[in-house]
Amino acid sequence: MYQGKRVARRSCRSSKKPWAVLVSLALLVTAVLGVTVAWLTTNTDPVVNTFQPAQVSCEIIESFNGDKTAKESVKIKNTSDVDAYLRVAVIANYVDEQGNIQAGVPEIAFQTAAGWTKGSDGYYYYQTAATPGQEIEFLANSMSLPDGVQVTILADAIQATDAAVTAAGWQIN
Repeated sequence: MYQGKRVARRSCRSSKKPWAVLVSLALLVTAVLGVTVAWLTTNTDPVVNTFQPAQVSCEIIESFNGDKTAKESVKIKNTSDVDAYLRVAVIANYVDEQGNIQAGVPEIAFQTAAGWTKGSDGYYYYQTAATPGQEIEFLANSMSLPDGVQVTILADAIQATDAAVTAAGWQIN
């Protein structure tokens, strides 16, 4: 059996070390917060936004014969600042002498130029993206306008990206 002296243990509760550790931690947290706030509030030069959104649009350029009984040329111009796909709707109406639209839809015979495909929705789609400023011929021949018939050409453009075309449901192959 052991006959040696017993060593007395000191209790931490009676020591002043825990208060010193707590005070040190409080000072450290205060210093870190102060540095963080100073870093976040430092003035910097403003960031200049250089992003320019694309402008997508098109224009219809049409010409008639002398007595305006036929459209001789119809072109669609990409007036966008990016490549764009184009589509065209041809709307024919009967019109009376006062310019009022009458019931019925007349059939108009015409042939589109190369590159245009008629979709199931009635639009004509140009299958290649038009570059900015490019004029695309729509009519392959003149379109006769019988008496009492008015033909309106409407055109749309959409930015030439697969995602835009797919999202809009355009029928581009």
